[in-house]
Amino acid sequence: MLKQSHLFREVKAIRVRKSDAGTKDLPGGLESSGTFELWRRLLLLLSLAVGFWLFAYASPAPLVRLEGVDMQRQQRREIERPFATETQRQLAALPLEAYVQAIAGDDLLMLQGAAWPEFTEALNLLERRVVPKEWKHRVQAETLKSGYTPRIYFHPEEAPVAGWFSHAGGNTDSLYLVIENQGSPPTYAKLTYLPFPLEELRIGGGSALDLPPSGMIRRARPFGYGVMLAGLLMYGLLPRPRRYKGAITHPRFKVWLADVAMVMLFLVFYAMPFLISGGSLQAVTIALPLTVIFWGMAGLSLWIMYINAWTASFEMVVTNDSLAMGSYRGHVVVPFGEVESFQPVVKESPRWMRRMTWLGFLVSKGSMKFLMASQLVTGAGTMAQGIRLNLRGGDEMDFWITDQWQQEMLVGGSGLVHHLETAGIPRIPQPATDRKLSYLPASGAWQKSPMVVPLLVMLAVMGIVISGSFLM
Repeated sequence: MLKQSHLFREVKAIRVRKSDAGTKDLPGGLESSGTFELWRRLLLLLSLAVGFWLFAYASPAPLVRLEGVDMQRQQRREIERPFATETQRQLAALPLEAYVQAIAGDDLLMLQGAAWPEFTEALNLLERRVVPKEWKHRVQAETLKSGYTPRIYFHPEEAPVAGWFSHAGGNTDSLYLVIENQGSPPTYAKLTYLPFPLEELRIGGGSALDLPPSGMIRRARPFGYGVMLAGLLMYGLLPRPRRYKGAITHPRFKVWLADVAMVMLFLVFYAMPFLISGGSLQAVTIALPLTVIFWGMAGLSLWIMYINAWTASFEMVVTNDSLAMGSYRGHVVVPFGEVESFQPVVKESPRWMRRMTWLGFLVSKGSMKFLMASQLVTGAGTMAQGIRLNLRGGDEMDFWITDQWQQEMLVGGSGLVHHLETAGIPRIPQPATDRKLSYLPASGAWQKSPMVVPLLVMLAVMGIVISGSFLM
């Protein structure tokens, strides 16, 4: 008959009243209020985590870069450079064919233009800085707009470059092509094998014009968009709580704003290592210490997630002889007979937080000093006002009605005083003071049972995604 609350911290004096049939003593639907509220937010954060991982994923798979080469111009520049060496003067004096042989050495591949007509025509277009239509997805858009000579990128196994390095010996990073054309001078091109170690795919690792198009190294980006969109759809489409008529609840608009704050906090710190290091794999390899710090900060969003899920699903109904409360974590009924008295309560900043704010004010400079001063003024006042129920046995339960700007925190909460007075519960006029960070009734937000499970689920999913990325 007696059971402790599953919704708040263990308060021995709170007795949950249930009938033998289950929950008939509760208002209809209250016992199942907000079942999906935690999953709505957990799935949203998971989808953003996986989606941004795919968005930032840069494949370290090797590529082959193709670029046209004007050998005649390159030979002329041997002696146009200041302080030309004797070797450069000798190269400039060679016939063109001998010069090509001297530059390429063993890394030279001779092709017949008749056997590669489409490839030869495409190279001729590249010499005029025109990219063939079928190759435009292999060139960075910035290169096309800049007027630089385009560079074309292929995967090593793609035609026509597949096998060319093996024909040249297979032990080289660059290969010169000489395509012999009937009745016209040969066409020259250069192939460069790019292994792309993780260190080269970082912000500041080189000119953007020297990198392959994002579609070739960030092939998972479209899937990332899809995963993040799916998370947003689940957030919006999962069933909302069915409110009991006349129930006291938290304003939905404020809950939505808190969800926005949760997402912003998570994305800023979760995505920062990707943006700094240049990709997902880089974040968990070369930038791992930085990633651990930022992801630890992103983990604070799980705390907000739990609070938001609780406030979104919370509702309280006042009956003739009790307070019935429910959320996604369960329900509790507090009989008025268990309430010894009630009184006003005000919430103030914890003393340690005020000391930290003072310290920040003393050491800050410039605009930060004004910011810390405003924090001092705000923290010195009342942060919220509400009602405290003093339960038999010495325990307490606080309900926060208005915030520091006198805006409503519980819709319908202002009528709670009338219900308590009608029930004959004595009122203590002296206000009490609460300095806990939590705004949840009779409990702090940091509880292991609701926090560990979402954290482990998120870590497990991210572990699977990271492991799969190394295998891609």
